[in-house]
Amino acid sequence: MLRVAGLLALSSVLCLAGAPAAAQTPTPTPTATPTPTPVPLSVPATSTIFAGTGSGNYDAVNVVVEPDGSVFAASAGENVVMKIAPDSKKITRWTFPKDASPSSLLREPDGTYWLTELGGFKIAFFDPRTNQLIEWKDDARRPTSLVKRADGTFWLPETGGILTHFAPATGTLTYFRSTKILTLSYPYLDTDGSVWAGDFLGGKLVHYSTDASKATLYALPNYDGCPEGSTCSPQPSRIIRDTAGKLWISFYLTGELARFDPATKELKVYKLAANALPYDLLLYRDRIMYSDQRYAYVGFFDPAVAVPAKTVTLESTEVETTATTSIAAQEISTLEPKVEDPTAPVPVVVSGIGRPDITDIPAGVTSVYAIALDTARGRIYFGTYGGVGILTPPLGPTNNDQYFPQAASITGQGTARYRTQIVAWNRGTPDTTAMNARPSVPVTTRLLPNGWIAGFSPSTFNTLVPDQILSLADPIATEMNAPDNFGALRLVPDRAGDDLFTWARISRDREGGGTYGFARNGIKPDGAVKETEAGFLFTPPTLDQRTNAGFVVVESSVGTLSIVDGNGVVKATKTYDFPAGYHVQGSTIFQYFGIEPVANARVVFAPTTGRVMPFGVSIDPITGDPLELEAFVPSRAGTLQWLAPVARGTGAMGGATRTALQLHAPSGTGTSDANVTLVFRRAGLDVPALSATLTVGAGKVVSLPDALKELFGTEVGQGIIDVISDQPVFAFARVTSSDASGGSYGYGIGGRRGGLAVAGNQRGVFTTTTDNGFDVTRTDLHLANLLDVPQSVTIKLTQVDGQAGATRDLTLAPKEVRILESVWFDLAGYGTNLGRLDVVSNEAAGGGGVLATFVRSDRKSLDADAIVPYVIAK
Repeated sequence: MLRVAGLLALSSVLCLAGAPAAAQTPTPTPTATPTPTPVPLSVPATSTIFAGTGSGNYDAVNVVVEPDGSVFAASAGENVVMKIAPDSKKITRWTFPKDASPSSLLREPDGTYWLTELGGFKIAFFDPRTNQLIEWKDDARRPTSLVKRADGTFWLPETGGILTHFAPATGTLTYFRSTKILTLSYPYLDTDGSVWAGDFLGGKLVHYSTDASKATLYALPNYDGCPEGSTCSPQPSRIIRDTAGKLWISFYLTGELARFDPATKELKVYKLAANALPYDLLLYRDRIMYSDQRYAYVGFFDPAVAVPAKTVTLESTEVETTATTSIAAQEISTLEPKVEDPTAPVPVVVSGIGRPDITDIPAGVTSVYAIALDTARGRIYFGTYGGVGILTPPLGPTNNDQYFPQAASITGQGTARYRTQIVAWNRGTPDTTAMNARPSVPVTTRLLPNGWIAGFSPSTFNTLVPDQILSLADPIATEMNAPDNFGALRLVPDRAGDDLFTWARISRDREGGGTYGFARNGIKPDGAVKETEAGFLFTPPTLDQRTNAGFVVVESSVGTLSIVDGNGVVKATKTYDFPAGYHVQGSTIFQYFGIEPVANARVVFAPTTGRVMPFGVSIDPITGDPLELEAFVPSRAGTLQWLAPVARGTGAMGGATRTALQLHAPSGTGTSDANVTLVFRRAGLDVPALSATLTVGAGKVVSLPDALKELFGTEVGQGIIDVISDQPVFAFARVTSSDASGGSYGYGIGGRRGGLAVAGNQRGVFTTTTDNGFDVTRTDLHLANLLDVPQSVTIKLTQVDGQAGATRDLTLAPKEVRILESVWFDLAGYGTNLGRLDVVSNEAAGGGGVLATFVRSDRKSLDADAIVPYVIAK
């Protein structure tokens, strides 16, 4: 992911230099343009706190996530080490010896732990598998934390200003002292074996040599308001190093973060919220994540846009340390584990405050201590008063939400810039009052950024009046002010009802004019793949296409993601466990699995709990055109379905148009090979239908790269394919063309069942009709009568402001396929940048109907999108 510029843009101050004054003419005083104050944004998240019985004094200052997803934390206040099971349904607590007060935890690869005890001043080794505890008495004072050296020994800073070296094999403790160091905070072990720590009370940054015989002291600046001649420590606490090699330090007392460059000795200090108490630090997606003990926040600080409150160069001095040694005997005991249910964990939606440089999310109860990242499962853990909490994306969904599982405002490979246009329409159904008012629909559009857990959730808000069509050309970059991001768009209507209809298109500009892209209607949560189902998408029939795929989690889900080749052989599988609102994309999907690309395969999404919304796209390496790989759910398989529109050698994309067909017959108990009859019905009257048969083996994929010629011998023609089979099958067509560059462009379209046809008492609604010049964009309407009897429809145009446009009545002959090119021009006699078109059935209620499809084409690139209508009541 590329660098995020920030949630809000700050305008710079315009400074005007005055020119020399002419004689007798006063020089006007220029007025600087004021810098606007950013308006804080609401950044939602979900907070869930887990605690054991009686754990009201829990103060987890250290949280560790195990590879299996379980979580360990130590609490000095409760005198326990606690484990939360991977499914969060059980808690195990080990009570330590009286007054031990376990604090820091350091995990070994085998799942055992080293820890410090603040009460008894001891170092301990704990094995949760055997419940054994080994302790060594520390003769110094309160070891805060420990880091492990390459030789298996440890460094421990002491609150008394001592750096201790501990060798557990012999029980040897070596204490390194200097009178210039008052007290030490948490250690950071550098890659060269040296140790950094903060002199918490002495106001210094301390850098120990690898053997601790010497220490370099960097005097930190006093905090604001310090009496003259005094030393006032900002109380440096935690230290981490970022990817650029700079050290980040939390200044506990002054509510600041500081960045220190060891090479130049430059220190930049950044202000957090007033009176904040920053404690723990982590790196997260180029940001500094921190915990705040005063406000119970988990904070996200963006160095790329933050402005330092002060910048200073630190003075340094080098001191030598003196060393003393003692030997500690082992004390061995066995702890008794107690397994219990957590106390009623209830997910709570919390609203954070987002500014350009800082987002603070109120996550805990009264304080937030330790924080830990579980990027493999999309969770942030935090220690708080009373237990351990989990921070996840906002709770979802409501039944009326609309999702676009893939959306982007990014620069792709090379210099290709992708953006996402969204269009929304409010049908405006009258309410049930005597006035029959047609209510407006307030809509929040939020980006669910790829791989983000919390801390970044840009959004925009609009109110749609009845019949209004709202179009936003690039809302991620413009209205949300969050360019260089991709993920899913979630549109949330702030009123009940089914009046919100949406459409979106992802596209990139083509050199020489025009665009390449794909478009689709929004998906409601009930269109997601749910537990016990297995959704999938086809990978391209050739290996030259870059294939990205993934899913957005609609409801917290556990499951598997697999690559299955055309013969039904599983090539790779990954398990997942993600919270609602999390977006994950494999770019490419084969790299995500660590395997070579597989043609004519299936990417299979199989949740065992929850719901996910799969997505996929293939990108041509030359044109950069993204072609959507339609996701299939089990209900999409059928014995009678239609692929429309398909073409060869003609149509909106020109004479190089070809149709590749992919068919899959599911396997399982009682299934067998599918015998499939394909009927190609071309546009125009008195054009005979062409048919062919083939067999699709159970569990396999059949791929035809030029289906209209291979099956029917057709050189030129466009229309619809009937797919008739004795066993349910899935069908997908890739309709593509090529240009002089050798690259391809086009659209993908999946088989549609009869329920998606416009029948009696129904209308099909296309929210995005565009006819703005034969050299810009045009929209063709493809109609196919599915019945052996005539079907009557009325075509209605509605302008963007809701005003009625032209209408036309049509009667389609039995099984007729008809194309209305440039349909808005054809009916109205003029063009439009944006309008709505309804196909209204004039037949009585019953089966069958008319299959309607838009082909919206760019007249410079010739790339086209195939759009299906919303089929709703008249």
